[in-house]
Amino acid sequence: MYYCQIPHNIIRISPLTDKGADIETALQFLNPLCCNQMIPLDAPIFSAILNDKGIIQASFIAWQKNNEILLQSPNFMTLGNLLAQYKLNTPIRISKSNDVIIALWGDKTPPPIENNNADNHTAITIITDPRHSDLNIHYLIGNEQDCQDYIATHYLTAHHITEQPIEAWQYHRMIHGLVDDEYQHHDFLPQHLHYDKLNAIHWQKGCYVGQEICARIYFKGKVKRKIFPVRFYEKKLADDDEITENIAIMNDKQKNVGKIIAIAPDNPNAIIGLAFLNESALDDMLFCGNDVSLIPILPAWYQSS
Repeated sequence: MYYCQIPHNIIRISPLTDKGADIETALQFLNPLCCNQMIPLDAPIFSAILNDKGIIQASFIAWQKNNEILLQSPNFMTLGNLLAQYKLNTPIRISKSNDVIIALWGDKTPPPIENNNADNHTAITIITDPRHSDLNIHYLIGNEQDCQDYIATHYLTAHHITEQPIEAWQYHRMIHGLVDDEYQHHDFLPQHLHYDKLNAIHWQKGCYVGQEICARIYFKGKVKRKIFPVRFYEKKLADDDEITENIAIMNDKQKNVGKIIAIAPDNPNAIIGLAFLNESALDDMLFCGNDVSLIPILPAWYQSS
């Protein structure tokens, strides 16, 4: 297994018990804002807040711990501002946690946290990424020193876990087709990012912001373009290849079928990116820049869905 600290943050939603609020108050506040069902919050879920046009504003993983709801997000500023905007007079407190988030990935499942007071690990949480079981991604959350101590004590020797640079995490999530904060620069609907396949939408849920647009696409139509990981054939891109974000992707008939939205940091094995691509062009010969060829990668979760 591998691990590294990732640049996500935790937002805490705490009921103001002195004003008669409880965890149900916090859940009732959050539920109408999200495209997934937040009640009951028995296990971590993946969800997003949309605008009234169905465009993704902020995505997050949510779970309940004690008497609080915790939201892990790659763009906590946007998420925090949205929550503050909708809060009004709801008796809750919205705050940023100082906890760090360490991603763990690989072909094994990490052992459960042993909440042993003697080890001072009672405040550490480990959650499994709820988007799809094929991802096998987990998150260790807590005080930075406690998390590092716990990894050193319980993981390094017994489970052969290796620390990686942030570039390795970016490569791993991109090759699995996971969009982090890239959606902030584009007007993406949930279906553009496969949220319908990644357990982010509850289709039987009642009204939420953007629900009408999201449901109309699901029941009456489809989106032509979606996010897919792509692999560039060249081992290393030359300076004049001009592969940058938003560059067009063309097929062998010189038809524009998509664009690059992100490129993973250098990797010795291959150059990986995320493309916003016509689903009908997955079998075409594809090029971008100065005739740099690329091929879409279909993640296991996409094929199993």
